[in-house]
Amino acid sequence: MKEARYITLAFNFFQLAKEAINEMEKQGNQTLIVSGKRGNDDDGWDDYERNTRWNDSNIGVPILFNYYHGLELFMKGILIRVSGELKIKNHNLQDLYKELIKSEYRIPKELSQLFKKYIFSKNPFKDFFEDNGASANDFYTFLKYPESRTNKSFIYRSIRGGEEPGLTRYIEIRDDIIRIRQEMRNWLKRDD
Repeated sequence: MKEARYITLAFNFFQLAKEAINEMEKQGNQTLIVSGKRGNDDDGWDDYERNTRWNDSNIGVPILFNYYHGLELFMKGILIRVSGELKIKNHNLQDLYKELIKSEYRIPKELSQLFKKYIFSKNPFKDFFEDNGASANDFYTFLKYPESRTNKSFIYRSIRGGEEPGLTRYIEIRDDIIRIRQEMRNWLKRDD
């Protein structure tokens, strides 16, 4: 089953994003840490790194890349499942979504709404895409490289250093990963 390979790999990327967000939540997504350590500067820096290793300044970009790559693989796996083939071989999330919602595929509305949320305007990270003059379709470029092929630097300020509001947006991704998994299970049960 070719679709299972795509869906399994998608869940691997989702799992990494979800667990990193869990760690971010445990540490409170703090960027400013007051340390009681005295003495050599290395001790203070080590303390800072230990207490901020899971904040969005350090892992926000990789989390989003893993989430969006998982979303792409997941939608491709579903397309293979419902149509028997994968017609769209590029990274265009909007095209994948439009193909998925065709009525003959009968994708559950709950599942398609979760995809739509991150691809179109209700995206909790839409400011990041707008800052870069792009859309979620471009995730595979600007979440992997610091600049475009034309040397335009990408802007990450809206996904880094967000502390509590930033954490809330990442938690939303984590919760939606859980929902995607549950909706997929529900759909498979209905199909049996």
